[in-house]
Amino acid sequence: MTELTDTTGPAKAADPVAFPQDRTCPYHPPTGYGPLREGRPVSRVTLYDGREVWAVSGHSAARALLADPRLSSDRRRPEFPIPTARFAGVRDRRVALLGLDDPEHQIQRRMMIPSFTVKRAAALRPAIQKIVDDLLDAMIERGPGAELVSAFALPVPSMVICDLLGVPYADHEFFEEQSRKLLRGPTADDSQNARKELETYLGGLIDAKAGHPQPGEGVLDDLVHKQLSEGALDRAEVVSLAVILLVAGHETTANMISLGTYTLLQHPDRLAELR
Repeated sequence: MTELTDTTGPAKAADPVAFPQDRTCPYHPPTGYGPLREGRPVSRVTLYDGREVWAVSGHSAARALLADPRLSSDRRRPEFPIPTARFAGVRDRRVALLGLDDPEHQIQRRMMIPSFTVKRAAALRPAIQKIVDDLLDAMIERGPGAELVSAFALPVPSMVICDLLGVPYADHEFFEEQSRKLLRGPTADDSQNARKELETYLGGLIDAKAGHPQPGEGVLDDLVHKQLSEGALDRAEVVSLAVILLVAGHETTANMISLGTYTLLQHPDRLAELR
C-alpha cells in the first residue's frame, strides 16, 4: 500500500464493514457504501467467508490501482477476493480478456482490435439507425404505454451484437436467457449450467463457420478464419471470447438504456435539458 498512500493519502483505520451489502433500492448502490466513499479512498471490508480485503472507493486511488501491474484480474489466483459463495463456485473458470493479466491480456486484446475499427463501427451506423427507428415506430404505433426493456432496451443491443458478431438473431431468446442466468444466478449451479449452454451453442456456431471456405462479415468469422485457422487461438479460447463478447455486448447496453431512462424520469429538470 506504500505507493497507493503516496498518491491518495493514508487509508484511515476503521472497523471493516460487510461486503457486498444488499440494496435498499435496486437502482442505487447500497446505502452502507456512502460513508466509505465520503470518508476515505480505501477501506477494509469483510467478505461472506470472513476474509478481510480492501475496498477502493476513491477515484484517484482506483485509477492508480487499475494501472498497477502488481494487481491481478485472474480470479483463479488464491489471493483473488471472491465476494460471494455463488462466485466462488465458478472461480476456477478461465475468463477471456476480462480475467487475464498481461501479457496474455494484451495478446488477446490486439487480436480483437482489427474487428473493432472506427471504419467498421461507422459502417454499422445505418443498420443500427434502422433498428432504432423501426423499434421506436413500433412502440409509437402500439400506443401508450410501452414496456421499455422488452420493446426497445434489450432488442436494440441484441440485434446489433448479433450483426456485429455474426450470430443468428433468431436465437436471441435463448442466449438472452442464458446470459441472465450466467450473470445473476441465483446459484453457482445456475451460472455454470448457463455458461455450458452458451459454450455449446457458440462452439457449434464456430464449428459451422470453420466449415465454410469463405468467411462471413462477423467478428466471430474473423476469429475463426484468422486467429483459429492460423493457430494463434485454439477452439476453447475462441469460444471463451465469443461468450464474453455476446454477453457483454447486449447485457451492458440494455441495462444502460433502461437505467438511463429511469434516471432521467427521476430528474425531470435534466430530462427537459435533454429534450
